[in-house]
Amino acid sequence: MFVGFSRRVRGGLRLGAGMRLTKRNFLYMAFIVLMYYIAYISIVGSIWLIAAICYVCFVLPVKLIVKAVKSKQDALTEDV
Repeated sequence: MFVGFSRRVRGGLRLGAGMRLTKRNFLYMAFIVLMYYIAYISIVGSIWLIAAICYVCFVLPVKLIVKAVKSKQDALTEDV
């Protein structure tokens, strides 16, 4: 099996690099692909983690403050 990255340029000329996949170098290629996937998953996971931290630090306290103010106003209107 041949694994390659190539691109056609003007005139039909192909430029690229490739490597024949054999039993001997299969583990090296699998390791490179695995490292790519681990990097991708860690980037996506860190973005989700940042979003969750921003939600907990900024949105949730505002919701709690609004809820407390509304309950305080309800308590004041019941006394009147």
